[in-house]
Amino acid sequence: MEKASPITVELDEMVLRELQEMASHTGQALNALLLELTQEALRIRRYPGIVFTEGPAGRRATLMGPGLDVWEVIGVYWGCDQDRETTLSILGQLTEQDLEVALAYYQAYP
Repeated sequence: MEKASPITVELDEMVLRELQEMASHTGQALNALLLELTQEALRIRRYPGIVFTEGPAGRRATLMGPGLDVWEVIGVYWGCDQDRETTLSILGQLTEQDLEVALAYYQAYP
């Protein structure tokens, strides 16, 4: 993990309350929650179609349309010797655009 750089941020009182409630609910420190939310927001903006979902192993990148996790798509893609057409055929609900987003996301965040 990269070295953290402290910053000062002014937050609307309602936003701060919501963050504090979420931190309390998840058991995270406020700064850890802010870092997680910021990282997710940046990734969502950079890769439209990606959302983050909660699961037993924690939060993970998921394709909004088909609801498949990026790791699931990549697993099929690698299992098909990186053949796009076969991957799309196996994952019938996946569009070409979904596959492109998953591959780009995985390349940036393996």
